[in-house]
Amino acid sequence: MGYWVARPYWNRGICSEALRLLIDYFFNVKGFRTLWADFFPDNPASGKVMEKCGFRDTGDINYCSRLQLGSDRPVKIMRQMTWFRRMERSGVPIHWIDGTLPLEEKATLICNDK
Repeated sequence: MGYWVARPYWNRGICSEALRLLIDYFFNVKGFRTLWADFFPDNPASGKVMEKCGFRDTGDINYCSRLQLGSDRPVKIMRQMTWFRRMERSGVPIHWIDGTLPLEEKATLICNDK
């Protein structure tokens, strides 16, 4: 997911709300167990949005050659598993896509250039 918000709309929670909806969709509808995200270090506001939505800094930095703009710039890698762990602890059944592996284990990351 990528996003851009015009300055007059900053600090209104628009990105946080959109990201929460996406997180809910990927965990509840698609069955993902882990979500990965990244942001440019010179844009800490994006990282703060991710942190507010449960993502945690992995300490990893990567380059994403598939980006149209910015492929030569490093990105900080974030990970989100809090929803999955909360559901697992509560005893709520976790949905598997076809009874074998969760979708997350079948998918590859968009930015896996390490």
